[in-house]
Amino acid sequence: MVNCDINNLDDKFSTYHNLTSYLVKGNKSEGFDDMIDFLCRSKLHFALTVNPTIYISHMADFWNSASYSIEHGIPQIKAKVDGKDITVTEATLRKYLRLQDEGAANSYTKDEYMRTFVSIGYTGNQQDYTIEKALLGPPWKYLCHTLFQCISQKRSGWLQLSSGLASAVHGLVTAQNINFSHLIFEGLRYNLPEGAKQSFYMYPIFLQEIFNRELKDLSKTAIIYMIVSHKNNIFKSMRTVSKNSSEVNVPLLPTMLNIQSIQGNSSAVPADTDPTPSTSKPERTTSASIDRTHV
Repeated sequence: MVNCDINNLDDKFSTYHNLTSYLVKGNKSEGFDDMIDFLCRSKLHFALTVNPTIYISHMADFWNSASYSIEHGIPQIKAKVDGKDITVTEATLRKYLRLQDEGAANSYTKDEYMRTFVSIGYTGNQQDYTIEKALLGPPWKYLCHTLFQCISQKRSGWLQLSSGLASAVHGLVTAQNINFSHLIFEGLRYNLPEGAKQSFYMYPIFLQEIFNRELKDLSKTAIIYMIVSHKNNIFKSMRTVSKNSSEVNVPLLPTMLNIQSIQGNSSAVPADTDPTPSTSKPERTTSASIDRTHV
């Protein structure tokens, strides 16, 4: 049973969280193509572009029954989806999102990530622990914004990078690796009803992909939730210049150029169209995001 009002899905889903990214080059992406190529080569490519059909009943089942525990030294979240047991761990996320980050660092120090941000043209106060996205050149803003809305735990407030997300950017672009599986799992853990101030259906794309791969013969109800995707107008938005922005167009770091594609085909399905369902089209859809555009 779905324990939410399907006519007011924003009560449980967060519209601009865990989106499908726009990694398509074209006449609107001039100046961003190198960054798009980097993301398509990176270990994040699958997680950024995976786009399953989101079944509301599956999300409701998971979050209504989820509980956190540590067994044999392994943190895990156990729940039931469609009457079937499911266990989510960092290893689960790593496997099904193809993150390849086992043994990677969970975070880096402020000095480490701040040096990297300065090297890519950051003009903000180096004593601060947060990074102002607006104080970067357009391609780097695009990178940060993509991580904000596709990978991070955030539901809003995409102007400042916390130390955790700044660490993630640092590890990604310097090829020192970063444990995105840990970042995502910790978000799920702290969103559990018993500990969260305001829990919501976090990471629906990632969880649905896990359900589809891990559980067999799941019921496919007619009620689905349509995820808002990035569109090609994201490039126009990222070109907006702050008075304090760096005027230097900093190219990709050498460490970013050396990364070889680990996902095979690096092409991404354009996100201007509705998401392509992973199963046959349901008879009826319910969406909190129809007729909305987003960068």
